[in-house]
Amino acid sequence: MSFQDNFFLGFELEHRFYALPIAAVDHVFYQEASEQLSHILKIDEMIVFEGEPYYLSKPNKVLPIGLLQDTDAHHTTHQQASVLNSKLPWVIILKNEKSTALKKGLGFRVQQIINPFELSDVQSKPTQTNHTHAGREYQVLLI
Repeated sequence: MSFQDNFFLGFELEHRFYALPIAAVDHVFYQEASEQLSHILKIDEMIVFEGEPYYLSKPNKVLPIGLLQDTDAHHTTHQQASVLNSKLPWVIILKNEKSTALKKGLGFRVQQIINPFELSDVQSKPTQTNHTHAGREYQVLLI
């Protein structure tokens, strides 16, 4: 176990708080969504950050979480998706163990980023997924 294993990046999504191990995160940046041709290309979203293209997907497709929007029986239209993305200005790109210059990790959008913090009891309670930090409960996502 390395020192880095106890540090997590917090984020907010649909008024819930989650924490990812720092070791699983490649990039974090602020980039508001823009209108794209993704509905024509049948992709969720492609963005360019520092000259590199990244593919963004819905968080529930990338992470083991259930989101409120998934319970809605109606499909989200492209316009609704654009409105949703405009409220999710932060981007998290996950590390891909097989990253190359042409193959980067997947990313997703979130409402807010919480500075990295230490959760020292995660390793001692690996089956517990909820941990408290600074008075806020986080669902820890061990990916």
